[in-house]
Amino acid sequence: MRDSKGVSGWIFGVIVACLSLWDAQNANAADKILRIHFVNVGFGDAILIESPDSRHVLVDAGPQEYSQELLRHLSAAGIKTIHAAVITHPHRNHFEGFFSLLESMPIERLYINGQPQEEEGYDKLLEEFRKPKIPVEILHEGDHLDLGNSPIRIMILNPRDLKGSTNDNALVVWLRYQKTSFLLSSDIGVNQQERIFAQYPEALQSSCIQIPHHGWDVSSFLKNAPAETIFVVSTGVDTRHPQAPPNLESLPGRLLRTDRDGTIILESDGEKLQVIRP
Repeated sequence: MRDSKGVSGWIFGVIVACLSLWDAQNANAADKILRIHFVNVGFGDAILIESPDSRHVLVDAGPQEYSQELLRHLSAAGIKTIHAAVITHPHRNHFEGFFSLLESMPIERLYINGQPQEEEGYDKLLEEFRKPKIPVEILHEGDHLDLGNSPIRIMILNPRDLKGSTNDNALVVWLRYQKTSFLLSSDIGVNQQERIFAQYPEALQSSCIQIPHHGWDVSSFLKNAPAETIFVVSTGVDTRHPQAPPNLESLPGRLLRTDRDGTIILESDGEKLQVIRP
């Protein structure tokens, strides 16, 4: 029969072992990096999320004319599978690149806002997604992307409904990883921006905020963002907006633009955010 001292020593040993395992697991978790790539696709969006647990999310895929540049970037980053694809709204400079992507690598799931075709090709693209029976899910404000036990959390802040313009109905993605967060705002206009910041004031405190609509629709709320905020503009020359976006230099924090800086890559260890490229 084991005496009380032996039992106590055994229990203490188990506790120490468990604590050591817990420390090791947390140390490993602390070394894991989240990467966000704002790929230069001209006047469009293509944002790659590499989660610390090697899940890959692609928010939009830019216009068709930049699809090869997007594919080259994904290949260079070692991306072989897209675990979740998001089309924020049915405008060609956000969805067309997925035609080429579907032919090049597996896509496990697609998330959309549920709006009917706005620009030609969208319905055909959804048909292409459904041919290999890729699940297609409609998201609204308050929904979360299902990434299993991933350490990142992705919440949708827009649309509440589909009563607005196509741009205002765009999916707005808010990604959080420990103490860092990213607001991917697609093409929403000023009114929707102000609604979101009023309802979710913590979104204005995000480590990185994508300026909506390629730099053209900027809420005055953004001037109240923290001084350390990194602002990103995904933009290029477009026939509708042949000039560069309005002067954004008055915003606090650091401003990066794909038309000026090329593809932008950010890294987070969960504690702080760093610009890796440019």
